[in-house]
Parts: sequence; structure tokens; C-alpha cells
Amino acid sequence: MKPIKSLSLLIMFTGFLVLMISCKKENDNSTVMTEEEAAEVISLSVSGSTEGFATQTTEIAARANTYGNVCSYNKDSTVIKINTAGTYTWNYTFKWQWSVFCTGVVPNSMNANYSMKGMYSAPRMSSSDSAIANLAVTNLISGSQYTFNGTYTRDGSQVSKIRNRNSFTSKITLGLNNVKVNKTTGRIDEGNASVSIAGSTTGGNSFAYNGIVTFLGNQSATISLNNGAVYNVNW
Repeated sequence: MKPIKSLSLLIMFTGFLVLMISCKKENDNSTVMTEEEAAEVISLSVSGSTEGFATQTTEIAARANTYGNVCSYNKDSTVIKINTAGTYTWNYTFKWQWSVFCTGVVPNSMNANYSMKGMYSAPRMSSSDSAIANLAVTNLISGSQYTFNGTYTRDGSQVSKIRNRNSFTSKITLGLNNVKVNKTTGRIDEGNASVSIAGSTTGGNSFAYNGIVTFLGNQSATISLNNGAVYNVNW
């Protein structure tokens, strides 16, 4: 009888060990930053729903419409944007620097640089963050679209409301490549930007994803990250 009893104890102990390992893996997974969560925070940094980059292109287009033909234009300004109603809320302070550059008397580019700091809350994510954009806007005089090139970098601390509901820090960098902005509407018509996001969860797990943001017009875009999955963005 003793060998049978010992075997039973061994089976029970093995089962308990497997259960503990499974629970540990489950707990470990709860602090892993998923690609879906990464795509969500990228989309909200771009989206006009949270005073993201897409909204600022409208501000830039309006300024270029008014001052893009003034060779001596050079100005700093501060703008506060607050929304406390609805499912998307935000509070941001923007500091802008504007300059128009000319060849002789012909305007050829506008530098539109800004820094911002604040917070947003959205249905799937909340964030306390800051950003810096350094943009060159060309095609000031002719045509129906401005051309944007430059970089947009956003750092922050986020709390996800989806998947693993992670708390994490992140740094997002967009590299714009001939993004076309409509001179009349101020909205992005087309173009793409390389994107990277890196950071770490409060559980101590680091993450990094790279991909492409493709602007489709009509206040929409797609985000394609490492594994080829495509995430849709609308604002």
C-alpha cells in the first residue's frame, strides 16, 4: 500500500506544481504590452479625437493660409485646448513657433514647431503626456495641398482600458514622409509616416514595436505594426 500512497502524493504534488506555474505565467502575461494596446496608444496620439497630431495639421494649414506668403513672418504663440464633455476629454497647452522662409521674395517653406503637455481620457486609454513636433511645410503658393515632412515625438504615462489593462510608459516617434494636407479643410488627405513605440509596463516588462501609419483621407488612417496586423483609426 505504501508505494500506491506515495504515487498518489507524487501525482497531487505534480498537479499542484503545474497549477502554480500556470498561474505564474498568467500573472506574467498580465504585464505584457500587447500589440493591440500599442496600436491604441499610437492611434490616440495621431487622432483628432484627443487633440492629437491630425488636429494640429488643421491649425498649421490655417496659419499657412494666412501667413504662408509673408516672408518676414516669425512668431511664437501659446494655445490652451480643453474639452471636458463626452467620451473623449483632454486638457493641453501648446507652445508654437512659426517661421516662413523665402527664396528672394518667393515663399518656399514654413517651419511649424510646437511642444505640448497635458492629458486625455478616451474610452480605451487614458494618458498624461507631452509631445514635440518639428515640421517643414512646403508647396505654400501653388496647388490645393500643403506637403508636410518632419518628426513628431510623444512621451507619456498611459493606463490601458483594454486587454491586459496595463499601466505603462511609452515614447512614440512619427517620421512624416510627404504627407498631404488639404489647404481648404486643413485635413490630411494622404501620405504615410514611419512609427515606433517603445517603453515599459509597471510590471517591468519592456516593449518595442515598429510600423507604418498610412493616412487615407476622410479623417482615417491605418496602423500596421510588427506582425502585419492592420489597425484602423477614425476621428
